[in-house]
Amino acid sequence: MSGLMPRWPLAGLLVMSALVRAAPMPVDPALIQGVLSNGLRYAILPDARTKGEVELRLNVAAGSLHETDEQRGLAHAVEHMAFKGTRQFPGTDGVKALEAAGLSVGAHVNAVTSYDYTRYSLSLSHATPAKLDLATRVMADWSGGLLFEPAAFDSERSVILEEWRMKRGVSYRLGLAQDALRYAGSRYADREVIGTEAVLRHAPVSQARAFYDRWYRPERMTVVVAGDVDPARVKGLLEERFGGLNARAPARSDQGLSRFAARPPLQVARFTDAENARRQIMIRWARQLDAPSSDSASVWRDWLESLAIKILVKRLQAQALEPGAVFRSPRMAPGSTLVSTDRVEYQLAVEPVSGDPAPTLKAVMAEIERLRVHGASRSEVSAIVDEEVQNARAAERQPRETGVTADRLVESLHYRLPWFSARQWREINEQWAPRAGSDHIRAVWQSLDDLPMQILQIARQGDPELSLGAVQVVRAGLKAHPPVATQAQVRANVPATLPKPVAGDAREITVSGPEGYRRWRLSNGITLQLLSRPGFKGPVQVRAIAPGGLADETPQLRHMGSMAVALAERGGYAGIDGRSLAVWSRERQIALSPFVLSLQHGLSGTVSAGRLEDLFALLSVKLRAPSIEAAALDSVRKESLTRQPVEDVDSAFTRFIYRNGLKNGEIGERPSANELAAMSAPALMAHHRRLFGSRSDWIVTVVGNVSPNQVRDLAKIWLAGLEVEAPPRRATLSAGLQPKPGAGRHVMEAGQEDKGIVNLQYVAPAVWSPADAIVADWLGQLVQERVQQRLRGDESAIYAVGATPMLLRFPEGTFMAWIRFSADPRRLDELARMTEEAVLSFARNGPDDTELARVRQQWLEGRQRALEDAGSWALALTRSGGTEEDPAAFENESALAAAIRPERVKALARQWLSGPARVFQLKPDPKARRAAAAASG
Repeated sequence: MSGLMPRWPLAGLLVMSALVRAAPMPVDPALIQGVLSNGLRYAILPDARTKGEVELRLNVAAGSLHETDEQRGLAHAVEHMAFKGTRQFPGTDGVKALEAAGLSVGAHVNAVTSYDYTRYSLSLSHATPAKLDLATRVMADWSGGLLFEPAAFDSERSVILEEWRMKRGVSYRLGLAQDALRYAGSRYADREVIGTEAVLRHAPVSQARAFYDRWYRPERMTVVVAGDVDPARVKGLLEERFGGLNARAPARSDQGLSRFAARPPLQVARFTDAENARRQIMIRWARQLDAPSSDSASVWRDWLESLAIKILVKRLQAQALEPGAVFRSPRMAPGSTLVSTDRVEYQLAVEPVSGDPAPTLKAVMAEIERLRVHGASRSEVSAIVDEEVQNARAAERQPRETGVTADRLVESLHYRLPWFSARQWREINEQWAPRAGSDHIRAVWQSLDDLPMQILQIARQGDPELSLGAVQVVRAGLKAHPPVATQAQVRANVPATLPKPVAGDAREITVSGPEGYRRWRLSNGITLQLLSRPGFKGPVQVRAIAPGGLADETPQLRHMGSMAVALAERGGYAGIDGRSLAVWSRERQIALSPFVLSLQHGLSGTVSAGRLEDLFALLSVKLRAPSIEAAALDSVRKESLTRQPVEDVDSAFTRFIYRNGLKNGEIGERPSANELAAMSAPALMAHHRRLFGSRSDWIVTVVGNVSPNQVRDLAKIWLAGLEVEAPPRRATLSAGLQPKPGAGRHVMEAGQEDKGIVNLQYVAPAVWSPADAIVADWLGQLVQERVQQRLRGDESAIYAVGATPMLLRFPEGTFMAWIRFSADPRRLDELARMTEEAVLSFARNGPDDTELARVRQQWLEGRQRALEDAGSWALALTRSGGTEEDPAAFENESALAAAIRPERVKALARQWLSGPARVFQLKPDPKARRAAAAASG
């Protein structure tokens, strides 16, 4: 459930209140809630099925809204100080203690600050009593024992400013424009969480301490513990750790801080930017609540609201698939989103096909008006209601992910929302399903129509402007002449079932593998492999792959694979048009998408176990001949050629790195006008069949809690009889994606922000082995920590470092690592040098025993979590199937990792990281900065 519904118009309220009386909702019987004597609330949600996983959350109802003008940004600074020293853990002792217990810790990992809360989190694997004891001690010290050492606070100023710098770019500027409209007339408008540069640079530490003492109060705190725990022991720990927490300053009321001034009925704004290539119209409504409520009437209203919104989105999605559609990609959250405990928002986004936003706005507004006047057909309502019931039943069968559960629970408690078990939510859906009707849908949209509306046009420079007057004319015209009712949802020509090929056979192959593993060879040569286990997290995973991909493309075939896949998805397969297949898939909640990657291509999808046959049917269709038409190719050509050559700076820098760091880095470039002109529909069709029409080089992987016999039989029906249309395609594994060895310095000037980025690339020859691939992962983590300590801990010069290690197996063994961070552009050369020094020092000496033991343990615990995840297994089996590795290798790597000797790690660090780095730098473009400054006045 996404939020609360407020008072409704009288007519709508009468329709609903006759069905559901306002009464307290039942609470999940497993949830244990309480309040300590000092006012701190706690919630414990035990679940033994999580097998040693425990999640802890500390929520403090204090954020940037609670700052004074002299404190803007200090709520976030207080969060950072939690990792800079507490009474029981001075300095970085707390971080070191948690890291020694196997956790990755830091202000960029374990905490977040928002407008009205600050939230701390800890995730424990194999949660022994000692680990749980340590976690509660540290969390209790965060709540009341921060030291605020002046030197530590001063060193963290620059880190927070670098966090602000790291986020800057076109997305950040768009966010500012969205917030200026969204929060107009409220305190939110001038309480951006990051704060102001002046406060962050100059505010005395006493102001941060004052904020902490004023707002970090036990009655404003909630502690959540979820997972494999003994509730009695946890309750005792919470009473012991948090029971002595007392207020350190007089209480201060926060009443009115989230208040919004009255808004005009309609507001329209526009965002353009030199780096923005997006086109989007965002429509937002907001409502102030009289009072938050979690009774049955409010939950019923929220449930109806979700149905009404889903009907709108489904109608818009169907229209977006129509020939000549004026918009695409309609999206809307299925319900209200809480801004605070007393305000909710609703937001719809669509993408205009052309630069002119007017046709899109009119089409969307017409559908909203149609629902407001006429409601929805009974068939539409029934379809959505049935979908809700099916989703609830699927959720009940699915194991809960502990981290997601803890996040949702703390959010629910913060905003005073009810908390249901999966079983309760399923029962609610089944109970209410027969009661929903067309009048309820109309009541929802009548209610939203009474609210002030905000519209933001995100446009490219030169696009026509969507003015306030134009929007008023569209709305007035629709009110005067409402669109006619739609008897049923606009539908494509959707078949009830997809066409079956001639059935084939499946021969089981005896092969060793992990528990629950089976393999078959289908009569047309396709290999089918299955891993079936109860308790897998996530939906059923299906991946069908063949060798090939981008690295196998010759200069004459460059971009042909991606273009052929895109046109096939648009045109459809096996005589069924793409629009019909998209509707068919959406109605069955199936995701199955083709891809063309570096060394392979194929299709990847997920589905609930109850829809497995539908997914096999769709996979069968998408492996058959598509419809690739010249008209569609011409349309794509025109779209590409008329698109402005606009790209955000971060993406442009990534392409710059590929171009200068890989031997054939232009693989990632966009097709040129000449390449597009050279493509023809017959050539694209032929290339698609070369990729997807072979059979014996294909491997289909299924992972989930499913019946092996069902999977085998479905493969016989839907896959084994597919005709062979092309010879097996074994990738040539060209050297095109190999990194360039050696050093070098490459500088790119782009962008208007005062922001720089450094990316260092290390390359060394290597011999691939499973054990060394694990070592590569460890070295990436260790190098990241060393560089983070050098640049952030010692220099306060950056916010966070990213390290990406890779041990490449094809076409030849190579180790490559990328180290990346953003920083003050005036210090890039200095910081790049410091990074190289830190890496070289690590390469010469290697990790110490404590570092290595910690990283090994973290890796082992992460692998244990991955072994319970269907998605991780699907990727691993896909990889092993393509290289003829032991299917159990993924599971056996834990034993392999435990046996890796420190001497091997140190030797590989010297071998792989002792050489010079290739350095890439992004610096702001002086001309772009001057132009931006002139535009802003």
